[in-house]
Amino acid sequence: MDTFKREVVCMRDDDFNHIRNVEFSCGSRFDIDANDVYGVNSLNYFGEDITEYYAICPFCGHINKLDEKILPDDVKLEADFKSKTEPFLYKKNNLKSELIYLDRISSSYILKRIR
Repeated sequence: MDTFKREVVCMRDDDFNHIRNVEFSCGSRFDIDANDVYGVNSLNYFGEDITEYYAICPFCGHINKLDEKILPDDVKLEADFKSKTEPFLYKKNNLKSELIYLDRISSSYILKRIR
């Protein structure tokens, strides 16, 4: 597999077909590689199986939908494999996303209270 690296901007969108625990997005830029790309399956309006790809912002926890055009086929295959072998992967990542967010806001809250 080629070395896949991309820069992603954490931003809110309403295009993702899955519930996110974290709606906040921080606008930060972060790098992803193939290990940071996940896939989640659902059915579209016509009952056809579709896969959406995402990465989790390491700063705020927001789940960012990735444009599948920027993803090489081997990265999509790896993401699909991860989601098929771990049936609750999206649910786990959604919880991980929330933990990242809670860590961020609780440390900000504590710093404000100390000052």
